[in-house]
Parts: sequence; C-alpha cells; structure tokens
Amino acid sequence: MKRFCLWRVAALLALTLFFSHAEGQFVVEDAATPTPAPPYVGLTPPPFEQYPVLSGPFLPQGQAPFVHIDEKAGRWIYIDQQLHVDITRFAEKVRRRPTVWYISHIYFDEGLAFRSFLANEEKPGHGNDKPENIASRHRIIYAQNGDLFTYRVREKRYPGIIIRGGRIIHDKTYSKAVTGVAPLDELSLYPDGRMEVHYPGQITAQEYVQRGATDVFAFGPILIQNGVIDERLKNA
Repeated sequence: MKRFCLWRVAALLALTLFFSHAEGQFVVEDAATPTPAPPYVGLTPPPFEQYPVLSGPFLPQGQAPFVHIDEKAGRWIYIDQQLHVDITRFAEKVRRRPTVWYISHIYFDEGLAFRSFLANEEKPGHGNDKPENIASRHRIIYAQNGDLFTYRVREKRYPGIIIRGGRIIHDKTYSKAVTGVAPLDELSLYPDGRMEVHYPGQITAQEYVQRGATDVFAFGPILIQNGVIDERLKNA
C-alpha cells in the first residue's frame, strides 16, 4: 500500500497524474531502491453519518465504491477496495491575495500506479484538450492538469524531457537547474507507484527509460525535495 500527498498552490501545479489499473507485467532494472510506504494512520473521518467503516484505508471486500461530493464545503472522497482518494479545498489570503489550493490524500494498493493520458495518443504533442475532457473519456477517478509541453513546442522553447508510456517524446532541456518560468525540473513515474524529482542535466531521457520510468514530466520549480524547500522559492 502506498500513500501520496499532493498539493496545489496558485499556478505552481504542472502535472498530469491519472489513476489506472496497471496492464501487463513490468520489470524495473537498475532502479533506485523504493522507499517503504509509511504506515496507514487513518484520516479524520468527515463529519457525516454515511462515512463507511474501512478495512485499513480501503473498503472491505464486497462493498460498492463510496463516493462523496460536496463542492460547497470543498470535499471530495472516493474509496473502493484498492483506492482511497480524499481531496480538501482550502482558501485564505497569501501575501494579501486570495489563494485557493487543494490537498489530496491518496492511498492505493499493489497493482495501481500513476500514469498519463494525452489529448492525442496517436500523435503525442499534437492537439490540446481540457483535463476534464481527457479524464472523462478514460473514466479517470483522480486527475491533474498537464505540464504544457505542447505550448513550449509551439513557441519554439525547450520542451524539457518528455516521456509518455515509456516513449521518449522530447529530450531537449537545460543542463542544470535554472530559475524563471518553467525551469523544466523533472517528475518521473514508475509502474510500482514510485515518483522521483530531478533537476535538468541529472538524468538523460534514455537513462529514465533504462531505469523503468513510464512517464516523465517537465515542470517546476520543485517545491520541496528531501524535506528541504528549494532555494529558488525563497525569493519568489
């Protein structure tokens, strides 16, 4: 069982993460040793009577999926026998500006992993679509928006290292960590559920594929790595 906590602050989000049942067998060679998932300690149940009794983070076998949607209160929950998604909306003033962000607690069992879907699966990078349309077509439970690499290609900018479904789409990027809009820091996804972040120049596109990465996104900046706030954010 793995747990991830994802957050969005203003316009810093730049990922496309979708849940999907893993298909086929995956072998990861020469990959970094996975970090053991933290034990499930339980989330504070929402204050309503219909909240189900769970077996760990999931529903007991034989029960139908539990879905809770409350847009007014800003709470969205989905729970079945393998997946538990709990999203809460927050709002307050940050530097005197109204700011809205979401925190998502996500637990999933073996056999599930993050993956990506494209607006145009046959010709990656050609065409655009709204994330909600892509998610609806593929019946996705949880999704976030993309890294906008098609925009950078259209504007003739460095696209960054872009890998989708194990295929290298683009590999032109910076040679080191940079500041500015879209510094092209990299988020890599693996079929066992791991996620890693790196700066440009640390790993090549081919090395990502050799390590078993299924998807690599170019975004940034990295907010926190190994418990340390990225230096580039201190003067942002």
